Amino acid sequence: IPIKKTITSSSLEITSWIYSNKTKKITSWKPEPNTLLSDRLSSMPDDILLHILACLKDTKYAVQTSVLSKRWRHLWTSVQDLYFHRKSFGRDSSFHYFVRAVLDDPRRLNCRVDRFWYYANPETTVLTQLTSYALSRGARELVIASHSYFANTILPDLSSGSPSLETLHVVEQLYIHRSSFGHSMIRLTSLHLRWVRTTSGSFGGCFDIFNIFPNLTNLSLSWCYLGGANLKITGPKIFSLKLDDVTDVGLLELSLPNLEVFEYCFTRDYGEVDDFWLINLPSLRHADLNVDPGGL
Repeated sequence: IPIKKTITSSSLEITSWIYSNKTKKITSWKPEPNTLLSDRLSSMPDDILLHILACLKDTKYAVQTSVLSKRWRHLWTSVQDLYFHRKSFGRDSSFHYFVRAVLDDPRRLNCRVDRFWYYANPETTVLTQLTSYALSRGARELVIASHSYFANTILPDLSSGSPSLETLHVVEQLYIHRSSFGHSMIRLTSLHLRWVRTTSGSFGGCFDIFNIFPNLTNLSLSWCYLGGANLKITGPKIFSLKLDDVTDVGLLELSLPNLEVFEYCFTRDYGEVDDFWLINLPSLRHADLNVDPGGL
């Protein structure tokens, strides 16, 4: 007698069909409770589940897990990594409503923030509120990215909040002033600026990296416009430096006793070659120089 068994995942019922030559009998039974398949994912500790939600790299998806079961309903409110992506929403209004709802959720009142990523086109006022929220909750990593080529947003003062910030990425058309960094950002170790602009005189004629970020170890400046100011990059802790088409610079000074990796790229499409005033790199081990001869 042929026997066919099927398992229905929703009810976990096992039904056996017994076929004979003349008649067909159908019998069904349910397994004992202790034989039911357990939800191994939901039974994991909170720390592991929160790590899984953080790996989604989009807070929208983390919030959507709240519909899975009672176990997941409030779990996302304890996630310490927040990632907001405008491209995950069809309209600006829906995106801004979602961001505000997450930040204002009372269940997150005492939840600290470790990483805060914001990919959108915020106004200066909105950006001030966002960075204040992140830094006041102890953010170690802050990523601000604008997708608009013609954005006029000014980066607010990032040193007035929590002193915990260690990594800062500022991407796409944002303006920075000397006031964006307060007096000094002591704990910052990694700084990445891309498509960032400064207005003339913002740094008093000289953008001195060491005076603002004395403990930097990694520095990357790509397609930045410095408004004619001199660029002075010094510091005993910097071991990795990348300069990629940094333009509208007066004199460029590099004095880095512990620098080991140096990347420099210049193409003639982005202005004139920088004038090096001083180069002191005694510990340099690897250099990658890419200079377009047509721009010389």
